[in-house]
Amino acid sequence: GPGRNFRITETGRKMLEPVEKSLPYAIRMHAEEAIRSAAQRLYRETAITASIERDGGMFCTKLGLNADHGKAMSLELFFSNKEQAEEIASNFKKYGERIFAAIMADVSRDYGEK
Repeated sequence: GPGRNFRITETGRKMLEPVEKSLPYAIRMHAEEAIRSAAQRLYRETAITASIERDGGMFCTKLGLNADHGKAMSLELFFSNKEQAEEIASNFKKYGERIFAAIMADVSRDYGEK
């Protein structure tokens, strides 16, 4: 069903090789698209991280974005209430790439002060 993940073993992969080409083209394309989609989702889930830790009387929201070469961004934000920390973490998990791009645009901008 939806949300369930499956992994093929090496033995299963070897058993499928002889029959792979005998699958109808439409079924093969559908399966390849499902695999691509799952791979993209898994990559994104590991590339964008957000967690909340209690730090004294504050809540520390740790946000991270990883790229192919390793860590691209790590940011810690502190909030006095858990709901705000959770909202920030949730937004970052959903829109991490956009948020990262906005941060990069702002820190790269020439503010005209020399």
